Amino acid sequence: DRVIENIADEIELTLSAEQEVELRQSEKINPAAYEAYVIGRHNLSLFTPNELKMSLQYFEKALEIDKDFALAYLGISDAWYALYQIGVYPPTDPEPMKKMYTALTSALALNDKLEQGHYTLGSLKASVDWDFEGALAEYNKANAINPNYADLYSARSNLLAIMFRLDEAVEDANTAISLDPQNLFTRFLYGATMVFARRYDDAISTFKEILLFDPDNFLALQMMPFAYHMKGEYNEELNYWRSF
Repeated sequence: DRVIENIADEIELTLSAEQEVELRQSEKINPAAYEAYVIGRHNLSLFTPNELKMSLQYFEKALEIDKDFALAYLGISDAWYALYQIGVYPPTDPEPMKKMYTALTSALALNDKLEQGHYTLGSLKASVDWDFEGALAEYNKANAINPNYADLYSARSNLLAIMFRLDEAVEDANTAISLDPQNLFTRFLYGATMVFARRYDDAISTFKEILLFDPDNFLALQMMPFAYHMKGEYNEELNYWRSF
């Protein structure tokens, strides 16, 4: 516990519940490597191109300290996946996918009980392979390992919504928010799930909350007019675009 507090104090971040579990359960963990990893995760959660590239630097720093640190490999995979998702690299560029899978393979080779590894593999199956059932199986594996993993509930809620299992999707979205209410990306995915579930007022209010904290959050900026459009509030959608 003292190690956790010292790391949190040094980097001025609050560890999430699952991060505290990671640190307590990793007897051989290097505190300096974990500190770099947590900072990288913070950068990654901001989900902008610059912050994602910054997160890669911290994950690579963690590996310089501890070359067998599975979580750092997983962070690298997640960062490359995020850069792929937001279109920083063209879809025809094989480099992000290659680095993503290489890092994920390394992470699971070091620790096949790593819930985040199954979470990332599930995300790749869903968005790259379009294997929704396979993705759900990987998400469920992650959930069995750690039932308090907020990111997992966020991702699974979106997947369930795509599969039109809307009641389950909303339940997972609510669980994610309850586990990690301060994470803006968690809030964004909650809002996206609300759009799928046709709860447009909840989606719009969520995107507005995000923009109060981060006015330049491009995910919320892009989804807000879509929510207005799906609700049929075309004047609000038009006024929104005119505000820029």
